[in-house]
Amino acid sequence: MAFLDTGRSGLVVIPGLFTFKVRSPLISEGLMALGVIMLCWVFYFFTKMIFDMIMLRDALSFVPGRLLVIGVGTLLSLSMYVVLRAFWGRSVLLLSILVVLTSTITAIPFSMFNWWMMVTFSTTDQTMLIHTMIAWSASVHLFFAQSIAIVAFLYARQLRQREADTVHAEKSLRQAELRALRYQVNPHFLFNSLNSVSALLTSRRTAEAERMIDLLADYYEQALTAPQDELVPVRQEIDAQLQYLDIERIRFPERLDVEVDLPRHLEGALLPTLMIQPLIENSIKHAVAAETGRVTIHLAVSAMGGTLIIQV
Repeated sequence: MAFLDTGRSGLVVIPGLFTFKVRSPLISEGLMALGVIMLCWVFYFFTKMIFDMIMLRDALSFVPGRLLVIGVGTLLSLSMYVVLRAFWGRSVLLLSILVVLTSTITAIPFSMFNWWMMVTFSTTDQTMLIHTMIAWSASVHLFFAQSIAIVAFLYARQLRQREADTVHAEKSLRQAELRALRYQVNPHFLFNSLNSVSALLTSRRTAEAERMIDLLADYYEQALTAPQDELVPVRQEIDAQLQYLDIERIRFPERLDVEVDLPRHLEGALLPTLMIQPLIENSIKHAVAAETGRVTIHLAVSAMGGTLIIQV
């Protein structure tokens, strides 16, 4: 945000541009989905263990079997995630049907494995069909809840991606605006400087005109070879403006003074390139050129909370 005063002063306010947080790389979607699925199965394991401790004396003997069942269930849940992910982006109706179908079908092999575990490692007089139906009716709700959790995770992931795309688009727009500002300011500055050279030559101040041309050459050599980053340190930006003011001092040798108040701890603060340039030009146009007395241009940099403030 920038406020450009048409009078003798100006203010640039840059919220939070000199405090950045570096984010760690995003974990892959597959690992995050596995984490959601494992969370559901861990909850299942602990609820079963609590039930076993209440109903059975040797509850700990069932732990290996429970863990094996959870391993198979995790693989089935991952296959359910793969199916839902493959059809992601289709209509809500199709997704709803898939949630019901995948949870219903996935519960069948899980129930059959449960029956096999009961027959192999314990005694049961229930037939496969009866036990499978009982286990299916109990587990289908578990897989249905997991499918809902997977869909919620995918929607949250999609929303996060859209937010990231929006931030990227806003950043690209800001970069385009800064480039437009650079393309606008540079020719404007060159036009004013060439007018100053012309005025000096008309006044037969050839030595000053030659010095101004040398300063212009140095300024543009530095400006054109410097990396055109979106953000630059305050110290670098102010040095560039002081170079510009050295050129203007040739036009107004007895009437232009410059003062800079830049705390050392803020020298590395970042701001958009050429952000101060319009304020400096306004000061030259509305104060120095319009007055006959001596004028001081004062640049002050300060910080308030997470905001960088530059006053001209």
